[in-house]
Amino acid sequence: GPKGEGVVVPARRGLGVVLDAETCPHHSDVFEPTPGRKPLPKWPKGVRLQFEASSGQWTVASGNGRELERFEDREVRVSTQMKLHCFRDDDEYQAYVEHTDDLDVETAFDMMTEDLRHRGRFSGPAPSRGDLAVMMIHEYLRWPTPEEVARCWGDRPDSVFAKALAGAAPKRISISSPSAKL
Repeated sequence: GPKGEGVVVPARRGLGVVLDAETCPHHSDVFEPTPGRKPLPKWPKGVRLQFEASSGQWTVASGNGRELERFEDREVRVSTQMKLHCFRDDDEYQAYVEHTDDLDVETAFDMMTEDLRHRGRFSGPAPSRGDLAVMMIHEYLRWPTPEEVARCWGDRPDSVFAKALAGAAPKRISISSPSAKL
């Protein structure tokens, strides 16, 4: 939401949601298969999903055009992501395309180290790179807490998140390494 709180946007026909997907954790919930429909097979590479206006159905066709599966309109949900870059002018665009303004790893690491110092996360000599890496993760990466997930998804019992909260799916995968090397 506008103040950083989590929200669930119910899916409905023609709905589009615009967000900064690089800084905002997001998810499209998984729909259960239509009752009575057999589980989907593993399709070969190159399949295409196409709407057939005459029948109002969606078809899945192999690379050579052979129909593999057919779905009613209500059975199909498409989630698309698009990343756009906006530039002030042609010079800024050219710098992006030609990589003349890129930051190298050392410069980026130094900038974040100084930002952590400025935010008061440490003073004096910089901590080890491993400690700095952990500090950077805690400072710059924000993911929803289990409580935030429960608040957003708890009233949607069929959602993947609600099932996870109820113990029907893995509750949490946690990776931590205080001795991370960069």
